[in-house]
Amino acid sequence: EFDQLEKWLPGDCFLAVAFLCYCGPFPSEYRQSIVGKWKKIFRTQKMLFNPNFTPTLFLEEAVNVQDWHIHGLANEENATLVLNGERSPLCIDPQNQANKWIKKMFKEKLIVMTTKKENYINILENALQTGQQCLLQDVAEDIDPSLMPILNREFVKQGTAKLFKLGPDRLVGLHPDFRLFITTKMTNPCWAPEVTSRTTVVNFSVKEQGLEEQMLGIVVGK
Repeated sequence: EFDQLEKWLPGDCFLAVAFLCYCGPFPSEYRQSIVGKWKKIFRTQKMLFNPNFTPTLFLEEAVNVQDWHIHGLANEENATLVLNGERSPLCIDPQNQANKWIKKMFKEKLIVMTTKKENYINILENALQTGQQCLLQDVAEDIDPSLMPILNREFVKQGTAKLFKLGPDRLVGLHPDFRLFITTKMTNPCWAPEVTSRTTVVNFSVKEQGLEEQMLGIVVGK
């Protein structure tokens, strides 16, 4: 069994990376269609992969997936995209699914704010150094330019330390636990390419099937 898993590993890694890079902005049904097409190409090219491959099965532990469902997540693929990408997730969240899940997952450790908060950039810069998780809610299509240095994730190494470049002559220490989550209530936002290329866009819009699964989870929980 181990030998078989080892043979599948390169193909599974390729599928997982492609999923993380390209599938986030699309609805769940379309993501599955894209992965299915990739699998057909793999078979044509005689590339080995796990026939039961799913991104969540490959990238996450079952206990984590169960925890996501307990915290009210309807689609586990979304959490896989949010938690496994290096770039900050930018979530399309018209039904408030991402907001609720992130708040339940991180609870009191999470700093919640909007761009209307006067000093929100200062709060983010402080969180960079102290390793806190931040949720920036209800962003619009016009992303504040002062947020871009954080989204750019420009690092400078000094010895073993990683410093974050916030300006031409400004460096701050980067704590490895820092996370930034960004959400919008817009159903079909049109962000500039420099924003989408520096974030992981994840579509949390829920269709009827997802709402049915979520309702079933609530009933079972009760």
